[in-house]
Amino acid sequence: SWGNKGAENGQFLHPTGIAIDSNWDVYVVDSGNNRIQIFNQIGNYITSWGCKGTDEGQFDNPRDIAIDSNGFVYITDTGNHRVQKFGK
Repeated sequence: SWGNKGAENGQFLHPTGIAIDSNWDVYVVDSGNNRIQIFNQIGNYITSWGCKGTDEGQFDNPRDIAIDSNGFVYITDTGNHRVQKFGK
């Protein structure tokens, strides 16, 4: 396991979804911090994106995540009533 409560890199506030890509990187929906965090398979922080807002790449209470076979990432953005799609 990894992470603890907070808003810093590698910390979470209400994680709600998880997905693993073809490189075994782990994507975590950090709902309370309105972002997606990415870790390698042993839990080392790689990067994150997102913040609270309504523009593309911003979230309002993201909930779940999926990654398709082409590497596209889909995020359910519940507060903005949409699904956002991101390319690699």
